[in-house]
Amino acid sequence: MLITGDERHSTLVNCLAAAPSYLLAEEQAATVIEGQIATIADHWDDVCARAALSPTDRALFAGQQFLNSFCNEGLSQRHGRLVAAFEDARRRITS
Repeated sequence: MLITGDERHSTLVNCLAAAPSYLLAEEQAATVIEGQIATIADHWDDVCARAALSPTDRALFAGQQFLNSFCNEGLSQRHGRLVAAFEDARRRITS
């Protein structure tokens, strides 16, 4: 699926680049993304339990399908807050 222009990679930097298409400034988009990341981490255990996922399935999904480390590729130092939120959430769901 195209995210912006010819870009299909599901990375946070591409989502930020698409922000103007949704009438958002980059900072607003970063705030939305941080909220989504926090929601994933905050509700991870409950959602996995409701879905009756085995520990093996949880481990396969955590950090692979959800909050894959590739998502951070291309972010710069000015996105430090977003990178920190992502890494914290990823650590929470993979531990």
